[in-house]
Amino acid sequence: MRDFAALSVFAFLILFLSLHRGDLSGYDDALYAHEAKQMVLTGDWWNVRFNNRLNFEYPPMFMWLEAASMKTWGLNDFAAKFPVALLGFATIVLTYFLVLELTGDAWLALLAMIVSMSTQYFIKYSMHAMTDVPCAFFVLLAIFAYLKGLRRPAYFLLCGIAIGLTILTRSVVGLLPLGVFLLYSPPKSGGVARSAGVVPYALTGLALAFAIPGVWYASQNAMHGDAFISGHLRFTESKLFAGHLTMPQRITGLLTYPKLLLRGYWPWVPLLALGFVKQLRRAFSGDRAALLLMLWAGCILLPFSIAEVKVLRYLMPAFPAFATIVATSLNDWIPTHRRPLFLRCAYGFAIAGTIYVLFFPFLLPRAGDMKQLAPIAAANSPADQNLLLYTWGRTEFSYNNQLLWYGNRFTELPTILEGVKGGLEGGDHSVVIMDRESYRGFPERLGPGLKVAVLGESEHFICFKVTR
Repeated sequence: MRDFAALSVFAFLILFLSLHRGDLSGYDDALYAHEAKQMVLTGDWWNVRFNNRLNFEYPPMFMWLEAASMKTWGLNDFAAKFPVALLGFATIVLTYFLVLELTGDAWLALLAMIVSMSTQYFIKYSMHAMTDVPCAFFVLLAIFAYLKGLRRPAYFLLCGIAIGLTILTRSVVGLLPLGVFLLYSPPKSGGVARSAGVVPYALTGLALAFAIPGVWYASQNAMHGDAFISGHLRFTESKLFAGHLTMPQRITGLLTYPKLLLRGYWPWVPLLALGFVKQLRRAFSGDRAALLLMLWAGCILLPFSIAEVKVLRYLMPAFPAFATIVATSLNDWIPTHRRPLFLRCAYGFAIAGTIYVLFFPFLLPRAGDMKQLAPIAAANSPADQNLLLYTWGRTEFSYNNQLLWYGNRFTELPTILEGVKGGLEGGDHSVVIMDRESYRGFPERLGPGLKVAVLGESEHFICFKVTR
């Protein structure tokens, strides 16, 4: 346990030492943060709001976590990222206990933990205010509780709760662990087969899995009716279903995630590929642990491989399984007498990583423009008046979401300059943030009697106010 405790400390430091630095990327991070901020400001935590409108696309669990964090830490970037970093840390720690439960091998559990905390892609998204890592944690918790439940059926209740929280985080994605459980039948001798009262616990856990999100879904349907149903189903369908694709396109799509893993799952790609082959062989030979890992990885990989949208972070719920598969490859490769040397090297890398994060954080300027201009625009516009955001004639939601998060005004995004001109001349709007290229010559297009005053400038945008 000493090595487990030490590695846990390093994982915590790597995730949290620089979490207060940097800003939020536009499309997802700032969007979720803005929606959580609306919960805090309005006091309505039951409905998700985006840009002063109800948003039915996804359930509220992640925004609840962010809103609770903002109530504690304030309306800032650190608060938006804190729940993800905390659950990223919890995922690393729980991976250790899952492998220990699955194999009884503390050394293998340490290896899986080391792999998790040194997977660059996982660490990166554990510092983003997005749903991928929280979803991965809840899936991991469900599978861990299921394994514990095979010996102590009361854990099936925790398993059901974890599935319910996953559904409240990523909608139908939360059902994927049920596929693992259905396909992974317990051994016929011992374990759950001899446990008294297992059926009531299992059924109660299953009921909790649907009842917990069901309360929110039922209430949304009761309050908003068809608007909620159509909005939620339309968004889910756009992400998961690829009905227009031909069969050759679907087959080609099956290769997308292997390619994405080849680019993004470093430094462990070679050992992951080797581990998949070894685990498949062991699964067919009757190895129960290998079977669970293959089912876990497969029940995540296959549905997302045939979905419309394919992004590597969507596979995050399978990352603890990947870490365990890599750990088994490492375990086969490291002789017993070399384990102390390997651990010393791991500690060396952990120390180096901690120092690097502390003194040389890798921070991309992701929100420089809107972070600079949003407070200026808010300070110079009435509270009940929307800001106009014009971005090269395109609907750039990344900038829009950052403007919503870093400012305190709602927005409108016209895609033609005549729309901006009409809003200003009609008196419905007075403050505009416009890209520099489009601003050139725009003041001259306004009607007589309108005066333009530049309020602030950033690298790509100009914020100005129009008065009469």
